[in-house]
Amino acid sequence: MNSENHGESASPFLTSIGWDERVSADFAEHFDNGLKPGRVARVDRISSLILTDAGSVRAEPSTEMMLTSKTEHLPAVGDWVGLLPRPRHDTDSIEVVLPRRSTLARTRGGSDSRSAISKTQVIAVNVDFVFATHTAVKTNTARLAREVAQIEQSGSTPVALLTKSDLVADPSAVLDRIEKTTPGLRVHLTSSLTGDGVNELRQYLTGNRTVVFIGASGVGKSTLSNQLLGNEVLATRDVREFDGKGKQTTTARHLLPIPGGGVLIDTPGMRTFTLQGAEEGLEKAFSDINDLAEECGFRDCRHGSEPGCAVQAAIRGGDLTTQRFESFLKLGGEIRHERSKSDKASYAEERARLRGRTKYYKKNIKQRER
Repeated sequence: MNSENHGESASPFLTSIGWDERVSADFAEHFDNGLKPGRVARVDRISSLILTDAGSVRAEPSTEMMLTSKTEHLPAVGDWVGLLPRPRHDTDSIEVVLPRRSTLARTRGGSDSRSAISKTQVIAVNVDFVFATHTAVKTNTARLAREVAQIEQSGSTPVALLTKSDLVADPSAVLDRIEKTTPGLRVHLTSSLTGDGVNELRQYLTGNRTVVFIGASGVGKSTLSNQLLGNEVLATRDVREFDGKGKQTTTARHLLPIPGGGVLIDTPGMRTFTLQGAEEGLEKAFSDINDLAEECGFRDCRHGSEPGCAVQAAIRGGDLTTQRFESFLKLGGEIRHERSKSDKASYAEERARLRGRTKYYKKNIKQRER
């Protein structure tokens, strides 16, 4: 592939894993610099597995990228990157990461339990649809609302998947609870045992799009992924009958091509899903409450006992459930708390990044002076 042959005429393989006109336009200048395109399928510490039109290769970020980029800007699963071949090395060099159209991330606490500083963990990027996966037997609607807010923040579209529906005689109760906490959310009931609902998910892959599965351990993400892939690519384990839970088998994020086009990303189970900079996502996920707030009698209305509160009026009239409003307040408080911790972490990381960049340039200057 060269600078005269990209875009719609890209290799069939790259097209099947998401290469489109937008990626082509972003990569155009890099062809002239001798770089070859690829998509990150897995990240193992520094080294990444990259899918290219010539097969999969191992690559590492360039020295300058490692020293000058923030952690969350380093290659992540789903990224499109520009590679510089290094025939005499075991790995190619990742010289550039293309602009991301969506970034799904969460906040993780520091390894030091005494530290209040949190870090951003990028889960997957350039994703079209995020499947928030729960079992139909035990659906955590509070967690689902949190996931939807973060997915909205990412720039992707949220879809709720309820697995193991064969273990539930009547799922209407859980569907009703989801509608009360996250109204309008697309929900699919699936069963890996009977195959019900699985084919409905293929619509989200049309046009070589990217989907990612997120959820707690044992909810059936890998089993469902295997059915979309058409074979047992990902390891799975048996489930417990009383709650439909299995054991975690996925230990790293994987980007896997789907036969017929499109890719899915399977992720390890996440015990918690903490919001990360999701102010805009919260507004989108709870747009109904934000619209009501515009009608309140006071601009600084706290939606409590203030006169003329449109939010409380909607609750009394049955147009807004108490559960949804309480979820909105809880998530808003969590976002403000995490923002405070994130600001501290960003300051510390920026100082470390600047120190590393200074050392890098000083070393290069000394070498040129010799």
